[in-house]
Amino acid sequence: MEVFEVISNILKERNMTKREFAQKLIALEPKSNRTGEIISENIVYSYLSGHTAIKTYLIPYISDILGVPEQFLFEENQKVRKRLLKYLAKNLTEEEYSYLNKNLQYNLQLPRHNKILGLLKFAPEPLLDKLEISLEKIKNITQES
Repeated sequence: MEVFEVISNILKERNMTKREFAQKLIALEPKSNRTGEIISENIVYSYLSGHTAIKTYLIPYISDILGVPEQFLFEENQKVRKRLLKYLAKNLTEEEYSYLNKNLQYNLQLPRHNKILGLLKFAPEPLLDKLEISLEKIKNITQES
């Protein structure tokens, strides 16, 4: 799959129009390495239709707008994801490790949180009041520590 096709697929997944994408890309003001000019909306459309090859200097901007790693614009499959994760794992800073660890723990708890949220609609008002007070107390104690 070509890069412009991958971008189009991601735009569809994100419910983003080509015009919105073009406007966001232009707003970042990427400048051509050759001319120093900012790209136009027509050029972006030309990239998205596949009529013109996407310039490499635009890849970081595009991946930022789409919220995907640059590598995923070229190929996304299990093998590529695994290779990327291995590379990142070898070179993690302490701050990055902490960030990943925190988010992983949070994401592992999400199914349970979602289940509880779904059940809350069946709880009587007095229980919800007590639960809210208890959770506020726990939050305050946790934040003080």
